Amino acid sequence: MWWKLTLILALTGCQPHSPPDEDSGEATTVNGTDFSGCELREEVSICHHPGTVFHDRECNGEIYPKGCYVAGDETAFCWTLRVETCGDQSDEWEGRYCPMLIDCR
Repeated sequence: MWWKLTLILALTGCQPHSPPDEDSGEATTVNGTDFSGCELREEVSICHHPGTVFHDRECNGEIYPKGCYVAGDETAFCWTLRVETCGDQSDEWEGRYCPMLIDCR
């Protein structure tokens, strides 16, 4: 699991200071941010609704103006990004969307 987190962070321009060591209980730090309590989600739902605050953010399942969806409008939708999609390409979209798979709540 940590290797996927490290791969996503590397693709987004972050380099780990040291390799993660799950057995030592040592914090996993990248550019001063502690990711030890974070998990890599298998997938995330992302909003496509240009011109709103919801565009390119995680979907909340609500109807606009509280969320991404608009009844009867097929141009406002949520799409699913899966973890296996990230990592093999060096496209700009990876840097924008793949970090959304990291859950540090």
